Amino acid sequence: MERHQKKVEELNFETLEVLFRKNHKFLCMIAVNHVKDPFIAEDIVQEFFINFWERQDKIKLHTSFEAYACRSIKYKSISWLRSQETVIKRISEYDYPSYEDPMEAAFKAADEEGLELKILKLIDELPTERKRILLLSTTGNYTYAQIAEMLGISINTVKSQMVKAYASLRLKAGPILFSMILNYLLLGV
Repeated sequence: MERHQKKVEELNFETLEVLFRKNHKFLCMIAVNHVKDPFIAEDIVQEFFINFWERQDKIKLHTSFEAYACRSIKYKSISWLRSQETVIKRISEYDYPSYEDPMEAAFKAADEEGLELKILKLIDELPTERKRILLLSTTGNYTYAQIAEMLGISINTVKSQMVKAYASLRLKAGPILFSMILNYLLLGV
């Protein structure tokens, strides 16, 4: 053996645990300084100690364990960063097909065709009393009890007329336009 090199002595688990406890936080700080993520840094340090344990018979130290560990962590961190750059490059080279949300497409198409006019036309096609009850409930913000009192009918009649109004609109409009009608009536959107 050369004068400046010394082979790592055969470590037992307790000695490795002492080295781990003594150097862990500092080595994690070194890794975080490079990778900017504490979880990745923790993984890098743990991987270092596992590799050190597995390869201890092949490692020749030129300096102290601490210096060796710091240098190893630095290189492992740089290697991790390079691997991430490669992954990002590969992902950016892949041509992903564009995706358009069907609801968004329906909103655009409906907007171009005068969504509000379509909604008003569908509501206007409802029977007179049903339309009145629907509009009092949604745009007038009256409760079913208030509507029943105003119109001199029972609450159950108001409820059944609301159910019939929504069912009729859903049937005539279809699911996407019906959701737009609900947004229009309930949220004013």
